[in-house]
Amino acid sequence: MFVAAFKKEWKESVRRHRILVVIGIFLILGIISPIGAKLLPKMLEMMATKTNTQGIQVSFSREPMAGDAIFQYNKNFSMLPILIVLLAMGLVTEEKARGTAEMILSKPVSRFSFIFSKFACLALVILIGAASGGVVCLFYTSILLGGVDIGKYLFLNFLLFFYLVPFISITLFMSVVIKNIAGAAISGIGFYFFFMIVGVIPGINRFTPQGIYSYTAKMVLNSPSTEWIVPFISSLLITVVLFLLSIVIFEKQEI
Repeated sequence: MFVAAFKKEWKESVRRHRILVVIGIFLILGIISPIGAKLLPKMLEMMATKTNTQGIQVSFSREPMAGDAIFQYNKNFSMLPILIVLLAMGLVTEEKARGTAEMILSKPVSRFSFIFSKFACLALVILIGAASGGVVCLFYTSILLGGVDIGKYLFLNFLLFFYLVPFISITLFMSVVIKNIAGAAISGIGFYFFFMIVGVIPGINRFTPQGIYSYTAKMVLNSPSTEWIVPFISSLLITVVLFLLSIVIFEKQEI
């Protein structure tokens, strides 16, 4: 049953402090983004003053605004797919190596439920972490830099979450196909850099998760458009296709 498999995955996430690590990382991003946006101009001015020997004064033409904090928050998301890879790299490989996969599948748990519970649990962990970081970033931004357009901010976080989701399927798939954890990790990170490289090619990045990230950066800079639709659908397709392939391959494997 899916519920039993999901409960097992959730307990594993708690026991291994996976959820605490994820929430902690997102909270750090949510805190440092507005604080950094607020203090960075002053820090740069101080550094320029101390190192300047020409008597030239460095100053910024405007005070930092809420948009600067959100831009920094969005920018900090760029490396988070690597976190997803590190969390997901052993989801199946490790279970098979320890023999727990065979034990679980000997009970009334289908292979579909086994794979789906792992995907759903990690997605929930990432969602909880992203929500925590988003709320903290909104709180500190409102205090330090002024109000934020809540509707736009919620949509930004919605898209950023789906920027991360495909990497769950990618690494889960690699964890099914590849027999060792290191191989699954290297492959997942390889996909991340592949999408980054492809993302700089005009017209192609919108068919990758990187297209979502590119759009959110424009969104923060007040460049509204419908450019998010194609990368969003592409990311969903990547997620679903690799998830289904994981199940098909896992069904044929001997445990």
